[in-house]
Amino acid sequence: MSQGPLYTTQMLNYDMTKPPFDRPEVRQAMSLAIDRQDLVDTIYLGAATLGSAGWIHPASPLFNAEVVTGSDPARAQQILEDAGIADSDGDGVRELDGAPISFEFLVNGDDSLRLRLAELVSEMLAEVGIQATVSAVEQATWEEAVWPGFDVTQGRNYEMAMWGWSAPVQADAVRFGTLIHSDPAFGNLNLTGYANSEADFFTLRRAPR
Repeated sequence: MSQGPLYTTQMLNYDMTKPPFDRPEVRQAMSLAIDRQDLVDTIYLGAATLGSAGWIHPASPLFNAEVVTGSDPARAQQILEDAGIADSDGDGVRELDGAPISFEFLVNGDDSLRLRLAELVSEMLAEVGIQATVSAVEQATWEEAVWPGFDVTQGRNYEMAMWGWSAPVQADAVRFGTLIHSDPAFGNLNLTGYANSEADFFTLRRAPR
């Protein structure tokens, strides 16, 4: 998270309805491959805070300080190997169901900070055999790909993208549900296609009656 008068979260969005992001092993490996502290130190020169685990703001009543995340590229590679996601042809890119794990990484080219973040993340993913090709586009193109018409019912036109939210969205237990609930009637900010019945249940419990 960037540090300043308010918090804004820098994050990776990916379309969870498409491979390889529909595989939990790939998502876990990607998370372990990324050294967030290195991003804070290198890009922000220390003027940022590591994002909290579970993407839940520390001010939220949903926050659990006992849940932690970290970087472990070796474990990331082992998870992929155990799932049969290997680099069979030795080109440095692992394959899933016969196809290389290679995708476009969309970023707002007008934002030099996010562009550099994307480049470093791409390098970290490459170390575990995942190829994310950074594509810098104009803001309007970027927004239309991730959030067409600012209406989640219109779907998504991206694979992975650098995105961000302000702190109030993640700190409020009710508004947090709009980010992850699978029903667009409530999850009107769910830009990734995330769907989990247990998450739906608990976020609705926090919703006003």
